[in-house]
Amino acid sequence: NTEMKVSGNRCNVRMVILKSGTRPAKPKVTVKRSGRRLKIKYKKISGASGYRIYIRTGKKGKYKRVKQYTSGKKVSYTSKKLKRKKTYYVKVRAYKIINGKKYFGGYSKSKKVKIK
Repeated sequence: NTEMKVSGNRCNVRMVILKSGTRPAKPKVTVKRSGRRLKIKYKKISGASGYRIYIRTGKKGKYKRVKQYTSGKKVSYTSKKLKRKKTYYVKVRAYKIINGKKYFGGYSKSKKVKIK
């Protein structure tokens, strides 16, 4: 992040440097199928302010955010009923709020689940 002020012939540049460890780690995810629903669990990340859960249909589908938890305490999600004979991919990422701004961690490894 950089702020710049120009006044006359002088230019002042102020850099805002984030401390290392600002971004949360990648969560470790497990997904279990129960009928046509998915039970998604992930390990709690220390310092995380919340989590976002994404699901995609098929290999070439686009990930869609299905849930956002604004509390760093919630560590599971149960999906709504999904379509039969489809393959779903799930991933999660954590975020941390510092001075009102969200800093996202990396995505978890994608988990593949087939609905029978």
